This record gives sequence, structure tokens and C-alpha cells, in this order.
Amino acid sequence: MSNAVEKAYVHIREGITSGGYSPGSKLKEELIAQSTGVSRTPVREALRTLASEGLIEFIPNSGAYVASWTPHEVARMSALRALLEGEAAGLAAARIQEFDRQQLSVLAEQMSELAERSPSSAIEQIAKKNREFHLIILAASGDERLQAMAMQVIDLPASYHTFRGYEKKEMRRSMGHHLELVTAMEHRDSEWATAVMRAHIFSGKSALMRIVSESNPESHPSPSFRARKRQQVATKGI
Repeated sequence: MSNAVEKAYVHIREGITSGGYSPGSKLKEELIAQSTGVSRTPVREALRTLASEGLIEFIPNSGAYVASWTPHEVARMSALRALLEGEAAGLAAARIQEFDRQQLSVLAEQMSELAERSPSSAIEQIAKKNREFHLIILAASGDERLQAMAMQVIDLPASYHTFRGYEKKEMRRSMGHHLELVTAMEHRDSEWATAVMRAHIFSGKSALMRIVSESNPESHPSPSFRARKRQQVATKGI
């Protein structure tokens, strides 16, 4: 990936995960090129890479949009993520190095403290630490193929900023899972770590499905929107 492509890629990706680009919003190549100081060619390449990661989608003759999800798609994605990350947690528990375990412990404690002290103002910090927490576990699994597959789904909920929609009890449960995962790693108990990780992902699914369901369907390209766009393209030649 060239420097120009990477610059555009990072800009778009961070825009999606930070809320700058909301689900369903159109990504205009010209504006992104102006914002990043690169030409439209590397922007297009960055968009193609993000599309392969599932964070954006292309609508023929319409352009690139931040990916939006239906509750059914969220359920399927969560099941896949639970399978992959659950397996990674089990492998990590058996082989994690002390330094990484300590990092997990620090992150879990920090997230828990932030959630209790000032959850509304600390959402971005919690989200960043949460991602780091999950990435450490993936890396500690030692399975590069598993890690690559999991990375395809781990960031998909980010565009909906799931933590912003968490109720207090959901936030506390999520933070508790982090702390329990650290304990499972301390005991090197793979079955325990796998079970907690899967519960963690599935409990987050309920919040994400609620957030997706409450999203304004007119604000982004829903499946029906995408179907209409594809039909419009198909009928142009008739």
C-alpha cells in the first residue's frame, strides 16, 4: 500500500469508526481527496480495500457508501465473530505471555474505571481500549489465519458506535466480561476463556441489534434502497 493510499485509507477508516461518516452516508472521492491532500486514484484504491473489509459498499452508478446493516445481518455477523474470537481466546489462554496478560489486565481495569466514573464522556477512550484489548487476544492466539479472518468482522460494529447505545447494565456487563477474561487467562483455562468471549460477543449483539433497528432507515442505503438502485441500473439498458 503506497503512502497516498494508506493516508486515504486511514482517513476514511477513522472517519467511519469515529462517527465522522455514519452508516449509509455517501463517501465522495473528491471531498476525501481534498481532505487528505491526495489524488482521487489512491482514494479509489483505499475505498476498494475498505469494501473488501466490509466497512463500505459500492452501489453501481451511485458510488461508495458506509456499510449499513439489518438486524438479521448483525445476528449472522455476531455468530461468526463469536466463533472466531471465542476460538482465539481459547488459544490465547493456553499460550499468552505474561506481558500481554498484564496489558489485558491494565486495559480491563482502565475501561471498567472509565465506565463507572464518566461513561458518556469516556466512550471514545473505552472504544479504543476495547479494540486494543481484543487485538491483543487475537495476536496472542498465535494463529495468523484466524486473526486475519476475525479482523474482517471485529470492526464492523464500530460504525454504529455500539458503546454509545449501551444501557448502564449493558456497559457494566461488558466491562465485567473483560475482567473475567483476564482471570481466565491467568488460570490458563481455555474453555473458560472461550465461553466468556462468546458470551461477551453475544451480549453485545443485543445492544447492536437494538441500535441498528432504531436507526433512521431514510438516512442510509437499506437493503431496499440498494435493491432499488440496482434495479434502476438494470433497467437503464431496457
